[in-house]
Amino acid sequence: MKIYSGKYSFSFSKTEKGYGYSVFREDPIPLCICRTEEPLRLTIRILSGFNRWYTAPYDQVEEEKGILRGKGKIKTESGSVYAFEDTVSPRENDGSFLFQRKVKVEKATDDQGFFSRISFVMQTHTEPGDFDFFGPGAWYQQNKKAPGFFMGCDLSLDYHWYNETRFALPFLSMQDRFTGDMLAISRPKADVKPLDGSQPSRIYHSNPDYSVGSLGFGRPGGLSLDYVYPGTEAGSPQMFSPRAGGDSLMELLFPSPEIVRKMHPSKEGFTQEYGVIVLPGRKGDFQTMMRDTWRYFDNVFHFPIAKVNNKELLKAVVDFLDPFCRSWTEGEWGFPGAWDLPDGEITDVMHQFGFVGQQPGMGHMFIRYGKRFGRPDLVQKGKNVINFWVDSSMMEIGLPNVWFVLDPPRFRMEHPIWIRMLSDGMENIIDAYAYLKKQGEEQPTWLEFCKKTAQWLVNHQNPDGSWYRAYNTDESIFDSTKGMTISAVRFLVQLYLVTGDESFKDCALKAGAFSYENVYKGMDYVGGTCDNGGVLDKEAGIYAMFGFLALYDLTQEPKWLEAACGAADYTETWTMKWSYPVYVTIHPHSFETRDLTGQSFIATGHSAIDMYMAACSYTYYRLYLLTGEEHYLEFARFCHKNPRQHTDVDGSIGYRYRGMTHEATQCYTQVQWRADSNVLFTSYTQIEPILRMLDTFEAYEIEEAEALPKEERLSRNRIYNGYGKM
Repeated sequence: MKIYSGKYSFSFSKTEKGYGYSVFREDPIPLCICRTEEPLRLTIRILSGFNRWYTAPYDQVEEEKGILRGKGKIKTESGSVYAFEDTVSPRENDGSFLFQRKVKVEKATDDQGFFSRISFVMQTHTEPGDFDFFGPGAWYQQNKKAPGFFMGCDLSLDYHWYNETRFALPFLSMQDRFTGDMLAISRPKADVKPLDGSQPSRIYHSNPDYSVGSLGFGRPGGLSLDYVYPGTEAGSPQMFSPRAGGDSLMELLFPSPEIVRKMHPSKEGFTQEYGVIVLPGRKGDFQTMMRDTWRYFDNVFHFPIAKVNNKELLKAVVDFLDPFCRSWTEGEWGFPGAWDLPDGEITDVMHQFGFVGQQPGMGHMFIRYGKRFGRPDLVQKGKNVINFWVDSSMMEIGLPNVWFVLDPPRFRMEHPIWIRMLSDGMENIIDAYAYLKKQGEEQPTWLEFCKKTAQWLVNHQNPDGSWYRAYNTDESIFDSTKGMTISAVRFLVQLYLVTGDESFKDCALKAGAFSYENVYKGMDYVGGTCDNGGVLDKEAGIYAMFGFLALYDLTQEPKWLEAACGAADYTETWTMKWSYPVYVTIHPHSFETRDLTGQSFIATGHSAIDMYMAACSYTYYRLYLLTGEEHYLEFARFCHKNPRQHTDVDGSIGYRYRGMTHEATQCYTQVQWRADSNVLFTSYTQIEPILRMLDTFEAYEIEEAEALPKEERLSRNRIYNGYGKM
């Protein structure tokens, strides 16, 4: 029995014990991608609390009007009976199939709970090391650039299963590293049910309301791509417990689990229903597979663009920050680091040069906003902020210190100089300099500050074109990874355009060449977030996109645009393009009325999300104009709205100040954790792209920019024409 979808087939066939299923690539010659001889897969918790695992074939199969149906039963050692019924149909004529399952508890004895799984046993190779995996926002290739306990890293484990709520879209792809053949499975729609989070989760508790599944692979019975329902998780104990691997008494007495079981009740008459989209394919490399499967499932879920008025949002954020931009101690100007939600109390007045601090960056935004809207008071405040860093932060080694604290007032000499944090501040200062110079106003001390820092970068560039991720204030190496080399490129390009100094241009090109080979081609998007280890993360992708695009703007060499698009394709996959209900622990909070779309995962090693993709809307729109790819246009629209939907623009959320939003949280358990503060970077990343859109296209919204004639849009998009010139 066989049905077809595009170049692929799904079939039921006889086995020694009954019937199983297979997926074939039919063209150019038939090749079996996966074969599962025992499709019925069940795990129960017996009365004594232990797991029992069962597999079985179908005992009945049929085909009717292009739909396959398989049935079978599993009888457990206690005498309980679970009846399975699976149906498979072509979803579209694109190779995809819809696999739907019902599991009914026909007879219940004393089993306490159960979960089942849909499994596809791979046939081309049998070891997980022969496959690359893609779970957006979490699992890339074999996750060798993630922490060693994270998804898929420890290949000695029997199971790697993780809640689909840990992924930016709920799918997992598995690609043969030698043939390019791949299989992806996904929940077919965003229909997770609300879950009451008022009680602590109990890992052995069965609950009929569990509606989240898990994605991953299993080794016993053949290497298989699995969908587990409900969402039992399995992997390194460190994924599930912060004390795992330690020598605490609790860990000695009660070792952290490798399997965190979520089960449905083994109650007579209870029926479990779920399904997956099955998408086979063949792609030439991992990056192509990543891009194509992401875009495929993006179209499947297709969440709407949020309703956000960016003109009102820009004003609300600036009005919120205005009274807080002040001199906090003699000679020092800046903004608080964080405000509590919802009451708006200041929780941190630390001043960082970049990253979560963005002090010169917000000063730069005040200058642009003040000039555009006739607010000389804001212009002066912005200048005061930048002047503090220019006048006070430069160290004898030729670099600015990147962190100032107020109690007592001092620069933190014990804190390393992160190249990414350094570059955030430097590119904002040179950008502010160029902006004012174009209007006839010189800031010579700002320029000298930038040149001195750039000269340090020239002098300390490694022979391969790289810099280390972080240096101590005595110039010794703090972190020897090199993935954030690209973050300094945009600053150097823009300083070259202002000064004409060829050494800055050469330095930027050498750094770009290193990053092209290692970051873009080598998928080494590592170390972008200073508060995580040197691991794969989102912001490394964002800064690669910024740096490569700056090199393309400078040189018009196609390789830089290619790399910028590659970084953009990677970065996009960290963005939540689906949503599920979250139990709110802080009132009032935006999660009570807004969905999760536009939030984005931060780094491998945890499942925290934030709104940093708001920073990227202007860049994705520029990529659309440079490439003509409609997908970038649609994603630019999404980034320009959805990450900002959690900002209290009009008071409807209920925060103390309009313009407030939240920083990072974890939601994958369907319970809010954190998202309890407005950190300065959350304000900066929201308004920076809006001001860029205004300066480049005289538009708050992308739709307004799109209304301009095409030739005018393309001309305006050449942003380095006349940069830094009067």
